[in-house]
Amino acid sequence: MTGLNDWQAEIERKDRQLRGEAPPDGSAPGADEGEDDDEDEAAAYAEAAANRAASANVSAESASGQPRAPIHHDRYAEWDKFDAEKEAAAVDERTAAELKREARRRKREAAEAARAREVAETRAAELRAEGNAAFGTAQYDVATLLYTEALVLNPRSVAAYANRALALLKLGKWEEAEEDCSAALLLDSRHVKALLRRAEARGALRDFDGASADLRAVLVLEPQNGGARRSLDAVLKAASEARVRAASSSANVARTRVPVAIVEHDARNDTDGFVAALGAGALGTGLSSRTPSGAAAADGGAKGGKAREANADASPPRSPSAAA
Repeated sequence: MTGLNDWQAEIERKDRQLRGEAPPDGSAPGADEGEDDDEDEAAAYAEAAANRAASANVSAESASGQPRAPIHHDRYAEWDKFDAEKEAAAVDERTAAELKREARRRKREAAEAARAREVAETRAAELRAEGNAAFGTAQYDVATLLYTEALVLNPRSVAAYANRALALLKLGKWEEAEEDCSAALLLDSRHVKALLRRAEARGALRDFDGASADLRAVLVLEPQNGGARRSLDAVLKAASEARVRAASSSANVARTRVPVAIVEHDARNDTDGFVAALGAGALGTGLSSRTPSGAAAADGGAKGGKAREANADASPPRSPSAAA
């Protein structure tokens, strides 16, 4: 019985501790405890008082019918009531509704964009027609501006690029014309007019290889195009003439670049008629006209050699790269 009584007393003590009516174990001060133990004891009693107050509040709320804060076992009960399949179905319904709304929005935006594009293309065609009219009256600057406005509205118009290139050719703007033709050919690589006009621009820029390539491409597409064949012949002729001129110019430059070297005076040359002619500047004019006889030439050569020696002594030496 003693053991049972002790167990019952212990249970009651624990119950009072849980209700905040008694301090926790180990909170009673001993005879040899210092200030720290006193602080621990005070904290323990404060905690017990707080627990009692919380229990009193819970009891009061229960008695008054007011809602109380949920505790853990209440939350567990709520989780037990949770229907995962129902929630998943609700999420699927919301997702499906959102997807339908998104699809309707995209469809509406696509329709609006198509209408705007149709309006822009219509206006671009009108501007291109106005540009053609201006071109027909030789107003090439005005035509270029109108074609540009058309390209702003419809930047994928092959005809607008090709027509503006033609107007630029009339204005002598070869590089810009070539760029417009290249843009047109990026959109349509088989556009014959763009190929012909780019060939013309490249020919003016002396890009004969590029011009001939464009004309050959035209003849692949239209083998019976006589204009392209005549233009190709003209381009090939111009390229050949350009190569001849370049070779001639290179030869002339090579002939003028004769190295000059300074040599020591050789007394044996003083009696050489040929050397005397060189010194007198008679090379290429005929030695006989400058020297009536070999003796006179030798005598003149000697005199000329001595004169040149005197001049060489009186003047500073020339660099090896100086002109003769």
